[in-house]
Amino acid sequence: MLRSIFRLMSIGMVFLLYFPGGALLHSQEKKKETKAEPPKVLQAIPPFISTGKAGKVLLRGKGLDQAKTVFLSGKEAKIIRKGKAGVPQGLSADKVGDTEVEFEVPASMGDKLTILVKGEAGESQGFDIPVLGGVLEEKEPNGGFRMAQEVKAPGILHGKIQSAQDVDVFQIVGAPGATVKLQIDSVKLGSALDPVLTLYDEKGKVLRFADDTAETRDPSISVKLPTNGKLYLVIQDAFDQGGDIYFYLLRFQ
Repeated sequence: MLRSIFRLMSIGMVFLLYFPGGALLHSQEKKKETKAEPPKVLQAIPPFISTGKAGKVLLRGKGLDQAKTVFLSGKEAKIIRKGKAGVPQGLSADKVGDTEVEFEVPASMGDKLTILVKGEAGESQGFDIPVLGGVLEEKEPNGGFRMAQEVKAPGILHGKIQSAQDVDVFQIVGAPGATVKLQIDSVKLGSALDPVLTLYDEKGKVLRFADDTAETRDPSISVKLPTNGKLYLVIQDAFDQGGDIYFYLLRFQ
């Protein structure tokens, strides 16, 4: 019995002498094995679905290139394409994603759709997209007071800061003396936009400025319209960046 034990020990010593890194290599290979994670949705472009209209939605996130099925409130959607996605300089994949999947959206009713993406490693958490009617689309160019896009309260507008150092300017029109609340949704939608709002009168004087608060990174402004019922709102990114993932919804009510 003892002779057998010594023989096994000798074999082990010979192995270590000839292959000293064998045990270490095996250990390192185990460490390299990482458990695959389920897909994660971080953004939807556009960040809403139009009531009663069919369309397409592009999701950005993690592991979406491995998507096998996309469900919209329990119903399977048709996948158009999927793959890797570039990450803009200065941003992280954990924030804006590095993969994407695009799919068809049927005409929808209700107030929201919950998206689930099923991949090889499991299913994503639910990602809600609002279903909205009567949403205005931003019209470019609108980078100055003379090119400002006119919008009337109440309403919702979908826009984006399309490139670095771009600004969007809107002329807010309403009843003289009426109080208007201007609310931008971007960070809460997963957008890369860090919005800053500045409100001007028709002579270019700054009336209000809104940035991050302790409660939210999506600022808002409430203001009483002047006697002519017109003001100018400027939207820009706090870091002067822009692109397709710098989108927002502007609510004026």
